[in-house]
Amino acid sequence: MSLLQRIGSAQQAGNTQGGGEPPSAGTAARVPPPPDLRLAQVAARGDRLRDIRLRLVDEVVGASDTLFDANAATDVHAKVAAIVDRVIEENGYSVTRDERQRLTREVVAEIEGLGPLEPLLRDETITEVMVNGPNHIYVERRGKIERVNVAFMGDEHVLHAPDRLHPHLLAQRT
Repeated sequence: MSLLQRIGSAQQAGNTQGGGEPPSAGTAARVPPPPDLRLAQVAARGDRLRDIRLRLVDEVVGASDTLFDANAATDVHAKVAAIVDRVIEENGYSVTRDERQRLTREVVAEIEGLGPLEPLLRDETITEVMVNGPNHIYVERRGKIERVNVAFMGDEHVLHAPDRLHPHLLAQRT
């Protein structure tokens, strides 16, 4: 029972008169607890960051000529970070430093590798990656299957991953 519910129960018990009669007309009625706004805010924040990431991917694809002329991976990362900073500033997005860095990593992974699967493929404790939809990604780690908190941008994004998988694996072997 939440604190708000306990307070409401205590108030209701205190408002009954002698023989368990209901409170009189002048007594405050019990107010139901407010909906859990924090969960809604977290979900809305995740949706907003996903929208920003989509916009960033479009922006980076538009600048791909200069990105792929970069001499090293650090050049690509630096150029993507600059694009992320510019788009965030131009649109007045309110993001934390950690969110900004995560967006940069996600966009780099998107253009250089397999997007949300990239960090999973680099994790040596993971022996298998299973994708059952854009928001349903599982890994096998130490013989146990667990759901991971990464997601594709949508169904089409999932469908493009296998096209990029084969060249990616060949590049890792060399």
